[in-house]
Amino acid sequence: MRISDRISWGGHRTLVPWVILGIAYGVSMTITPFFYDGLGLGEGVIGWLTGAQGVGVIAAAGFSRRLIHRLGAARAFSASVLLYAVLVTCFGQMTHPLLLGVARFFDGALAVVAVIALEVALVSSTSMDATRARKLGAMASSGALGFCLGALGAKGLFSLLSFPLLFAIAGGVALLAALSGEWLLASSSATSSKEDVDVDGAETRASDLAARKRITSEGKHALFGAFVYGVFHATWIVLMPLAVMQITGLPEANLLWLAPLHIIGVILATPVLVRYFSGVLGMGILSVLCAIAIASVLLTGDLRVHLALVFLIGGASAALQASILTALLGIAHATQGSSIANTLNAAFGAAGKVLGPILLGSLAAYHGPRALLGSLAGLWGLCALFFFSTRFLSASSRTTRTKA
Repeated sequence: MRISDRISWGGHRTLVPWVILGIAYGVSMTITPFFYDGLGLGEGVIGWLTGAQGVGVIAAAGFSRRLIHRLGAARAFSASVLLYAVLVTCFGQMTHPLLLGVARFFDGALAVVAVIALEVALVSSTSMDATRARKLGAMASSGALGFCLGALGAKGLFSLLSFPLLFAIAGGVALLAALSGEWLLASSSATSSKEDVDVDGAETRASDLAARKRITSEGKHALFGAFVYGVFHATWIVLMPLAVMQITGLPEANLLWLAPLHIIGVILATPVLVRYFSGVLGMGILSVLCAIAIASVLLTGDLRVHLALVFLIGGASAALQASILTALLGIAHATQGSSIANTLNAAFGAAGKVLGPILLGSLAAYHGPRALLGSLAGLWGLCALFFFSTRFLSASSRTTRTKA
């Protein structure tokens, strides 16, 4: 009993900096679309800025684990979040698109280091897959909770403070996360193993190659889903509020509810949807739900309906993303390639976060916001078709083998 209590307290203690950082991200990401709009930036430019953040994610993914191995999880987390605190504070003072793009690039890079460092700190103390899964699930939930609190705070302060002050508040909260991370993560990361952060033998490289080939061969549908989710996630956060504002004419103050309702959907609806919609068929159904909900945004100007749709989209998309990762991990299980599955999931998602905003932002610039939302709905529909066809082909293959 004492051991489990100590593990429980250590897990909760480790997540405190993540909740605080989630608050900082909630404030900054909620106001960013309206900050861009206030600067007079068009959808095409905003798409490129969002894509720059995805490039930062990809650039940092290659060296982040080595950096964490060198510095330790606690120090890597605190250093990256400290730099983010400075960056987001300065972001509110920037006006030139080039400076904004550089800032978005480093925003994405620092976020990757912080996330992986916290993952290492969380899972290094246990070798049990079930325990690791619970800890990573708690990490996702606590981050979403922090983001929701930050988004609600931004909603309350939006009409009272200027954009530079709001970004400075986000920077101050991030500074608190960095300081708490240095203190609270130190003991958790002290036991991090080389298995978690650095494996570089020839035998391991051969094993990783075999795992990668199997996952890409058998998990094509899940990897495509990860790409679509990356497109959706990056576009939805920044471009969607502006698109809805242009379509409906609703004021900015009302649209600030969209971000927290999306996260509330992630927190409340995702566990239910994951329970009832699993496997390839479940992923197809969730994709259809996302497509229908996004298309429905085009058909109404009622704020209450929009909030309900955003709640549904948040839950369905997060449940789909969880199912995608579960499917990839299931394929990787036989080859002990769980880290490869996570890497491929992140890589395809990052590719979507780079290409999606750039292409869809340019589309919206030339053809309007309806084309943006219609394309997102169509992309989810294509994803559903891919999942359903995979399910059908898999069932046909099993039937053929049974007859033989």
